[in-house]
Amino acid sequence: MHPFAVLADPARRRVVEILCSGSHTSGELTLAVSVEFGVGRTAVQRHLATLVRIKWVQVRGDRNERRYSLEPDALAALSAQCGWLLHLWERRIGWHEANAPQRWHMDNFDPNLYTEWHRSVEKGEQLDSEG
Repeated sequence: MHPFAVLADPARRRVVEILCSGSHTSGELTLAVSVEFGVGRTAVQRHLATLVRIKWVQVRGDRNERRYSLEPDALAALSAQCGWLLHLWERRIGWHEANAPQRWHMDNFDPNLYTEWHRSVEKGEQLDSEG
């Protein structure tokens, strides 16, 4: 499932936001989300089941309760998609000469190279775009 599709539902996005702070029981998550969004326990459980199925969340039994925690790779997938959009934005083609089509517009997106390039730009360095 695409990371943006996962976060498209506000209640499911809120579950992910809460889990960013650490692990929580299903009761804690249900209470917070149901109060904020006016949804029932079943709806929250469906969102949790979806997050577990797509491996964004792991669940473990702890005595009489289930604890949910966010998988680190989930945010990495989201970060990579945001990086892709920034990659496209920085290579946008327009009417201005600065945005004229370049050979590197066709380069494949590599999140590691993008991160290296972005850090160099922040430092004011220029990398060879003809690579």
